[in-house]
Amino acid sequence: MVSGAELRALRESQGLSREQVAYRGGPGLRATQIYRWETGKQPLDAMSMLVALAKGLDVPLSRLLQLPETSGASARMKQLCDIEETAHRLAEDASDEAWELFLEQMSSAVRAAKEHTAGREKHRKRSKL
Repeated sequence: MVSGAELRALRESQGLSREQVAYRGGPGLRATQIYRWETGKQPLDAMSMLVALAKGLDVPLSRLLQLPETSGASARMKQLCDIEETAHRLAEDASDEAWELFLEQMSSAVRAAKEHTAGREKHRKRSKL
C-alpha cells in the first residue's frame, strides 16, 4: 500500500490541494482524513476510502495498493481493482440499471475471492495439524 509520504507526493505532483482531492473523491472523503493519512496519524485501511482517494487523485486503485504484476492472490486482487476502476468509468456514462448490474457482478467476484482465500486458509490450518 502507498505510504503517507508517497500519497502526499502523488497529490502534490498533480498540483492538487487536499480539499480538491476530497471534492473529486466524493462525499465520503474529507480533507482532514487525507491529512491524517499523509501524516501517518491514521491508517488508510478502508477499501471504500481507497476507492474514493483513487477517484480524487484520478489514478488507478492498483496504484494506491501498489500491486505487483504477479500471479496468484495479487493478480486476483489486481483484477478486482481493474473491475472497480471500470465501474467508476461506467458510473459516469451508463444508466442506473447498468451500473447496478455491474456493481452486483463486482460484489459477486469479491465474495468469490474472499471465499477462495478463506478456503485456502482453512486448508493450510488443517495441514499444520
